[in-house]
Amino acid sequence: MTPQTMASGQHLLSAAHIIRAGGVIAYPTETVYGLGCDPFDEDAVRRLLAIKQRPVEKGLILVASDLAQLDGLVHLDDAQRERLRQAWPAPVGPARQDRLFRENRSRVRPRVWACV
Repeated sequence: MTPQTMASGQHLLSAAHIIRAGGVIAYPTETVYGLGCDPFDEDAVRRLLAIKQRPVEKGLILVASDLAQLDGLVHLDDAQRERLRQAWPAPVGPARQDRLFRENRSRVRPRVWACV
């Protein structure tokens, strides 16, 4: 194991600890840094929205390594699930009515990428 690999592993462990504790992390994407949290933790999601100063009505982006990770967060009918399956791992969206913000009729835009 190289020092770079060890440092990278430590960063991942730190990020996982922060997420499990209900925190918000910054992570690199293709072009900018994104903010992320545990999508099943309502307080963490609200914290993320507050940091971004983003109204809940604008919806969120979900990043998942496979379709199963969207279960319990986004209701997908058979056609939507098939569309995502065919497009994977390309970004697709929007899907409507997520678990957390259903009362606000917000949108969630799932982005499904392969994890390496």
